[in-house]
Amino acid sequence: MVSNPLNVTIPYAPPGLIPSAASSIATSSLPKASDFDEDQRQKIFWMRSDWVQHANHIKGTTNQHDKKRKGKTRASEGENVQMQYVVDKDGTPVTGYQATQMRQVARSIWTQLASAGIAPRKWMTDIPLTVADTYRKEMQTRFPELALCENGWKADQIAIDYYPSWRSAQAKRKGKTETKEEDNDSDNNSSNEYDDDEAARKIPLKRKSIPIPTPTSKRHKVSEVATEIIDPL
Repeated sequence: MVSNPLNVTIPYAPPGLIPSAASSIATSSLPKASDFDEDQRQKIFWMRSDWVQHANHIKGTTNQHDKKRKGKTRASEGENVQMQYVVDKDGTPVTGYQATQMRQVARSIWTQLASAGIAPRKWMTDIPLTVADTYRKEMQTRFPELALCENGWKADQIAIDYYPSWRSAQAKRKGKTETKEEDNDSDNNSSNEYDDDEAARKIPLKRKSIPIPTPTSKRHKVSEVATEIIDPL
């Protein structure tokens, strides 16, 4: 039994949420910092700070030709555009095809979390520990390059970069579905309202008829009165 002296509620991930080799992976089997010397750790960006320092160093040195080409075009040609922090043991970035596969698997995991009703609103701030660990282990098992870092920060970085857009797309799809259903209801309601208006127009209004003399009738009567007064005969 796990000790919990602070009596803190520990988030729980349903068993079988992600049925794969991730459930059997042992933390001890993951690479450790002691497996590499300092130069190697910097080369593979073991710590997030190693990558940040490297990214700042190469910032602004991008080939002008590459800048004109869109990211999707470069990725379709096998170029790793946005995930150059994911490297092998020699420090060589994975290809664009590998990066695409990683993102696809990540989205599949997020979809499964959403189906289980435990997809977080924001990845790093709202995610339960057990769900975060399961995600990291799944990604590191399928892609060993993601295990070449401290505390699974590279798998986390994929989620930080791509989870918001994925969640936004899911919300839009859900919103369209709900809007369609609401529109159907609105159409029915509008039809009823229209029928009511039509019925109202068909009901005859009972109003007291008030004759309004026309100007012609007035002139005619005045003329007759004047004739009677003026005519001595």
